[in-house]
Amino acid sequence: LASLLETAAASDPDPTTGRLRSIIEEGDVEALVAFVKGEAAAELSARSLSLAAWALCGHKRFREAASLLEQNIARHPGDLWAHQVLGMALQSLGRYEDALRHFTAVLAIRPKSAVAFNSLGCLLCDGNEDYEAAETAFRACIRIDPDAGLYRMNLGNALLDAERY
Repeated sequence: LASLLETAAASDPDPTTGRLRSIIEEGDVEALVAFVKGEAAAELSARSLSLAAWALCGHKRFREAASLLEQNIARHPGDLWAHQVLGMALQSLGRYEDALRHFTAVLAIRPKSAVAFNSLGCLLCDGNEDYEAAETAFRACIRIDPDAGLYRMNLGNALLDAERY
């Protein structure tokens, strides 16, 4: 997270965004919730709102993250990371159909996103135990990024869960 925050600071020196990064770095979840519910949140970029939501997810504050991301997507419907993080938050809340919609949106925006295919595969295993579709998603990850071990591990787990390994 620290390197992500450093990169964000270099690319976006806005003081409101800087305050957000400081709150995230401090790890004060209540200050983060107050900040994103305050007036300053309206000044944040789509990228910064997704970062705030990602941090909320890290604190297991999935409802707040989902609410923030839904507002973000209403303002920026094509924001890939807002859809990705919202899908993850909704999956954590057990809202599998809603999560599926957002992972599908990510793939519509970036059809060769291994991260999105991986999230989709995990959702298909977690949400409705559709291991055949999950296998297809994980194999797509491997085609896109053949060196990433995570995708191979997730494929193996899906095959084990389907009792096909």
